[in-house]
Formats: sequence, structure tokens, C-alpha cells
Amino acid sequence: MNPSMSKTSCLGRILTIATFLWVVIASFGWQLIGGVDLVIDPVWAGLGQVLTLALPLALLVFLWRPVRERSMFAAWLLATLYLLLLTPTRLFDPVQSQWVLLTQLLLSLLFLGLMGFFGRPQEGPVSLTQMLLAAAAAAIISYPWLWGGALGSLLDTLLAVALGLVVGVNAGLILGRTWLAALPSDSRGRGWDIFTGGLVIGAMLMVMASGLSFSSGQWRLMLVLPSLGWLAMALSYATDNNFSWRPPALLIGLVTAIIIAVMDTDGLSLLAGDSLAMITLREAAISLMLAWLMTIVALALSYFWGRPLNLGLAAGGAAILWLIGLVLYVIGGYPGFYGDRLFVVLKDQADLSAAASIDDYHERRQVVYTTLVNHANDSQSDLRRLLGRLGMGYQSYYLVNAIEVKGGLLARLLLATRPEVDRILYSPTLRPIGTLETSRGSADAPNEPQWNLTNIGADRVWNELGVRGAGIVVGQSDSGVQWDHPELIDGYLGQDGQHDYHWFDPWNHTSEPVDFGGHGTHTLGSVLGQTVGVAPDADWIACANLARNVGNSALYLDCWQFLLAPFPQDGDPFTDGDPAQGADIFNNSWGCPADAEGCDPGVLLPAAQALRAAGVFVE
Repeated sequence: MNPSMSKTSCLGRILTIATFLWVVIASFGWQLIGGVDLVIDPVWAGLGQVLTLALPLALLVFLWRPVRERSMFAAWLLATLYLLLLTPTRLFDPVQSQWVLLTQLLLSLLFLGLMGFFGRPQEGPVSLTQMLLAAAAAAIISYPWLWGGALGSLLDTLLAVALGLVVGVNAGLILGRTWLAALPSDSRGRGWDIFTGGLVIGAMLMVMASGLSFSSGQWRLMLVLPSLGWLAMALSYATDNNFSWRPPALLIGLVTAIIIAVMDTDGLSLLAGDSLAMITLREAAISLMLAWLMTIVALALSYFWGRPLNLGLAAGGAAILWLIGLVLYVIGGYPGFYGDRLFVVLKDQADLSAAASIDDYHERRQVVYTTLVNHANDSQSDLRRLLGRLGMGYQSYYLVNAIEVKGGLLARLLLATRPEVDRILYSPTLRPIGTLETSRGSADAPNEPQWNLTNIGADRVWNELGVRGAGIVVGQSDSGVQWDHPELIDGYLGQDGQHDYHWFDPWNHTSEPVDFGGHGTHTLGSVLGQTVGVAPDADWIACANLARNVGNSALYLDCWQFLLAPFPQDGDPFTDGDPAQGADIFNNSWGCPADAEGCDPGVLLPAAQALRAAGVFVE
């Protein structure tokens, strides 16, 4: 080889280090501003990252002569092209999770096909033992995600695993064609090659991870996957001067598959403010440290590299480590499938015009409830039978004539053929994360009406008109309520400990009112708190529609139906509802954006119209 093509000058080293730093900083920078809601659209962030990286890398690949450094630039450039291919998946809304996974899988397969079109990379011999060691390391690095992890639907899981494995193969092929291909002819010694190779692979994986997942899920992958760089480089050694891309591909593929499979992206949005965001960042940090620990172990065992190891020992070790992972998942995770759902709105909504002629308030509420329930039972019967035959779980609603179905893409295709279906909306459902902590306050109550009450004249209404809310029942839909709060307990209709008909928690089915975020207690206090509320003599019942800060059409209807016609803790809204015990006024503090929670502008309109027909005031 021409010496000018193998030696690296001081200027070349500086340029290589600067390029590495540029790749890392640009990748994190663009993904950060693309992941912060309302700063820049994720699609434009992805394209900005591609342009920022591709232009200088392409110039370096075509103009730089030393093979070793050019192979680094080529690896990063191919990773950038992979990112470019995946960037259109950022056009999907976060609620379209299966479409994102499916499209990323298909585009990854396309990239794999393009890589294969130019022939397979040359590699040294690879043994099954090396592959088993890669699988064993992947198991250990995945432990933080398996402990506390929860899968989506079966289809979610299959798509995630397939995507992760294909990502691993693509990463391996990029390495085999670039960095690993250059080492036999331009090695600087095993130690230096591993150190440099770890940085090369880490930066490459950071760029590839930028295009994966969604709703800031890529941030977690951008932390974990680059940490595999040194370990992947160590595993690539087939013999002293021969390298294989297959063990790194398996390591990267398995870790990516596990993370994507158990990471619930619905709760990762910054606007969601969910505790899942910090939980997954913690899991990513632990995986990062485990990956570095595995690298240290691999370096400590470097004497055995290229030497035959006992196949049975390697296979047994890998099997035991994955069995430990399974035990961690069963004990500390949430076995089962927790996929998103579909909210199926039927064409035929109930006619409640007859209620307008009923003067008696309680009779009108009863007529509205009965009409809605009967109409839903009649019009949903065929669809319910179909879902039952197919073994698909569902929940019927009457306030809007609709059914929430446990299903994804395939169920959507089937339901779209039904003549009674008007439209099908996404119903994102957060996966479990453990026991939620309740929020409780400790501030002292004021001794006199606060400025916000006097500014609106609430104190004058109390004193001059004698109106303080007595005889009115307020229904609260929010994060929950601290029912024994001194500002609220006197107005709670279940203060004697009888919570039937007075509290409903569709999230966690708690037996008494609790507040998981503090927001519900605050807003209800503003309504009827003894010293801070506008109507301190009003009574209340409540429902937790936002125990965590991502809801959907079904959860909002769960609470509205309960507040209209409350039912016992284990009751059925269709058969056990009692409109006579319902709320006169609904207090709401929530929204339902289409991209995050699946609503469209008109999905809850029939419910609002039905409540108005029943004489309920909704704020």
C-alpha cells in the first residue's frame, strides 16, 4: 500500500477528532431541539442533522486518502444515509406507534437490501462461541429494561424485535464494509484499534439511533447504543488480524430489540410530564454502565481472544444469563401485552330531542341515560358479537355511541369494513410502571378570602346573596382528589367511607379517592374548598381520568359517564348507573390533542350534547 494512504499526519488526527466531536454534538443537538415540543418539527430536525453530517463526511470520504481515517468517515456517512432513509417516519403522529415501527422496519430492510446489493463484506472466520458471548453480553445490558419493563401488543413486540435485529445487521454490515475492512491493512495494534474502534462504532450507532423510535425514545437509544462501541469492537476479533461483523451485529440487534420492545413511547413526550421519562433515562444510564463494565471484562479476558472456547460452556452461560433476564422481567416487570387500542365511533348516535320537553330535572336525566344505554345496546350488538367471536377485548360506551377495541393495524383494517362504523381513532394506552405516588399538600389554610376570590366578587355573592353552592353536586374529572383534605372533606358525598357512587378510578381501580398528581385536588379546591373555593358549600364526587398525564377519548368518557350516572366500584355503567346520584356541574381540566391522545375535534361532541340535554352544566 502507498504509505501516503496509510499514515496519519498530526493534522489528520486533529481533523479526525474534530469530525468525531462534530458527529456527536450535531446528532445530540438536532435531536434535542427536535424532541423539545414546539421548537422545531422532528422531520426538519432529522433533515438538519443529515445535512449537517452528510456534506462534510462525503467530502472527507472522497477527498481523504489515508484508508484508516477514510473508513471512519465512511462508516459515519453510511449511518447518516440510514438516518436519512428513516427520517420520513417522523411524519407520523406519536399515537401511530405501529405505523412507525412497521415503516422503520421496512425502510431498514430496504437499507439492508441496498447494502447486500453491493456484495457481502469480507470477514474472518467467526465461531458460534463468539456469537454466544455477544448474546450473553446483550442479556446483561438489557437487565435494566427487563426489570420494570412492559411490552406493547403482540404485533408491537414482533415489529420491535424484528426492527432491532435488522438494525443490528445493518450496523454490522456498515462496520464490515468500512472500519473492520480497513484494519487488516492498517492496524495500529490491538489496544489502539479497540480504543479507536469503540469511538468509531459509538458515533456510528449514535447517528443510527437518531432515526429510530419516536417521542424522544431515540434519546434513550442514543445513550445506550453508543456505549456498546468498545464491547462490539472487542467481540469483532475473530483471530489476531481478522475481524467479523456478525458478533457486533448480534449484540447491537438484541439490545436494540429489547429496548424498543419494552419502552413505552406514549409517555415520553416532554408535554406529558410522565414519570416514565425519568425511569427510562435511569434505565439507559444503567445499561450504559453495564456496557462499559462488560467491556472491561472483555479486555480482562483478552488472553482468550482468538482461542477456542468450550461451546457448551458458552451456550450454557448465555442461556443462564437470558433466563435471569426472564426472571427479572417476570418478577420486576409486567408480563403480558399492553398495546394501544382503537376508539371506534359508530355512525348512528342517539336522538335525545325528546328530553327537551321534560320539565322535571331528575326525570330528564333518567330519560337521557336510559335512551343512550338502550341505543348503544341495540346499535352495537352486531359489532360486539363479531369482536367476541374473534376474541378481541372491548369496552362499550353510551355517552358517545362507540367501542374501544384492544387491537392495532389488523383490527383497524377489519373494523374499517363494517357498515355501522363512522371512523376509527387511536386510543393510546400507557403501559404500567408500578405503584403511583400520591400527592399531598401541607400549606396552612388562609384566614380570609384570597385576592382571586375577592377580585371576582365571590365574597360579595356569599354575603349579599347568601349563595355558597349548597345543594349543588360538582363532578370532578382530573388527576384525582385527596378526599380527606381539610378543604374538601366536608363536601365529599362519601366522607363516611362509602365510596360507591362517589369515586371511580378507571386507571388503577383504587377503592377510595386519591390524587396521583396534585392537580385535581388543586382545581377542586378552587371550585369548592372551604376557604379557597368559589362555592364552599357545594358537594362533590370525582373520577380520575388523568392519573398519569396522557389520556384518550375512552378515559374521558369513562369519567363523564360516571359523573352523569354513578355506579358502584365494581359496577357496570350500562346496568348499574344511577343518574339521580350524578353531578349537576362537571369540572374539567384536560385536553385531548389528536397527535398525543387520539381525539378529533368532534369525537366528544355527542357526549357534550347529551349532557346538555340532561341538564348538566359542563365547564
